[in-house]
Amino acid sequence: MEYDFTYDLYGNPEARLSMGAEAFGRWLSEECGSQAKAAALLDMAQQQRTATHPFTQSSAVATLRIEQGEVTIRAHGDDTAAELAEDFALYDSEADACCGIDDFIELVEAWHEFLN
Repeated sequence: MEYDFTYDLYGNPEARLSMGAEAFGRWLSEECGSQAKAAALLDMAQQQRTATHPFTQSSAVATLRIEQGEVTIRAHGDDTAAELAEDFALYDSEADACCGIDDFIELVEAWHEFLN
């Protein structure tokens, strides 16, 4: 998973991830833009590496789920997404992303370091 961290025109941190992982970038940018939130997320992710029960966290932007070493994020959207034509499959793919727990921890560590 490739990523790039930068600041937007207003000085807010922004995470941009490679195709197929865009939902993680939006979620990090909009929900985990402070050092404290990134630190809490990193701690939780490291605990989930050995957890035997699933973890789910919902926010205004997305739902994060960690289960059996797999991290999935599903962006919340409006109900019109189901009405989109097949031509919009690429757009729809930006709403979901998944990766392994180790890749997720690496991403969150890098994000936390960027915010420091």
